[in-house]
Amino acid sequence: MKIRISTDSAADLSKELIEKYDIAVMPFSVTLGDETRYDGVDLTGAELLEFVDRTDELPKTAAPSDNAYQEHFAKMLEACDKVIHFSISNELSMSCSNAIKASKEFDGKVAVIDTRSLSTGIALPALYACDLIKEEKTFEEIVEKCTEVVPHIQASFTLDSLKLLHKGGRCSGTTKLLAMALSIKPSMQMKDGKLGAYRKYMMKKFEVVVKKYVLDTLAEFNDYDTTRVFVTHTPTNSEVVNMVKEMVKDKFDEVIECEAGATISSHCGKNTIGILYINKKRD
Repeated sequence: MKIRISTDSAADLSKELIEKYDIAVMPFSVTLGDETRYDGVDLTGAELLEFVDRTDELPKTAAPSDNAYQEHFAKMLEACDKVIHFSISNELSMSCSNAIKASKEFDGKVAVIDTRSLSTGIALPALYACDLIKEEKTFEEIVEKCTEVVPHIQASFTLDSLKLLHKGGRCSGTTKLLAMALSIKPSMQMKDGKLGAYRKYMMKKFEVVVKKYVLDTLAEFNDYDTTRVFVTHTPTNSEVVNMVKEMVKDKFDEVIECEAGATISSHCGKNTIGILYINKKRD
């Protein structure tokens, strides 16, 4: 039996990983002014942020419809027997419920897993599923094991600015002004399927904040599965990215750097970086 893995574009998988693991990706649409483009297809996170800088206008993202997912799954099933789709948290987007609705048209051949996460927090269980396929686990075993790791996905980021969160209505103007005045750099974390405040750092230098965030995260979530860790970021100083990779390389077998796509970048802006991993040792 051939099983294939699918994600939505909010998983922020690089083209190299998509090709390596033969993953199908369903893109979110993004409206830039009067133009509609597609995340990861003809629009990158960096290009989206250039648009924001140039126009001071926040793009609008839209989840794929259930009909689009139905077409997506049908096309996949032309070349495989079963599909497992990993979705951005249902608390953040209609994408998950649309995918579930579409999956019901395929008589159990498609399973949709709500990762309760975003960005490469979606990619983590998706790549775990790819590992299990190589181990020749059954469709049912893979769905069960990947569902079990969902509560253990550690997905967090630290941000240099609240500008886009404010523009998107996710923080108040007062909060933004206070953060600027007090030199507060926030970190955000996925919890119970929602993105919320994790820690606040009262430091001016972003690289100092990032270092403290990485140390705090590794200390608090310290039962990690050492298989892989993602260092995921929007356009950020390469020295900061390399510092983070250096800090985690001795703790994980594989360190994967990924740049956030348009969907995720539209909410956090430049100089956002996080480490994401499964915080549960494998049996």
